[in-house]
Amino acid sequence: MKSTTSFIFLIGLKLCAISGTSNLIERVCQSSEDKNLCYSTYNNAQKADLNGLAMIGLNQASGNATAILKYVQERMGQPNLEPLVQQGLIDCANLYQDAVDQVDDSIAALEADAFKDV
Repeated sequence: MKSTTSFIFLIGLKLCAISGTSNLIERVCQSSEDKNLCYSTYNNAQKADLNGLAMIGLNQASGNATAILKYVQERMGQPNLEPLVQQGLIDCANLYQDAVDQVDDSIAALEADAFKDV
């Protein structure tokens, strides 16, 4: 989870720091903490520009965060949860909902070329 989180939040910064179009994926992934995750994320994006790579990363982050949120919400529905566990799941769900909302806002900002808001 740590490497995925680091990848998701740092990829935008790394994409913004890279200029030019020659072999962007190689350049981005060489500076990533988890090169295998990076290459697998961008495997089919050989012709993407910086905006395209950023959109792929944001969509991946949105999908992952949404899946985790759904998983946590399913666990919240289990019967006979201890109050402390129930509260932990509620807190986790709230944090993931915030993350989903922020990533989705970043996708909208990228689509609108509002790069400072991404």
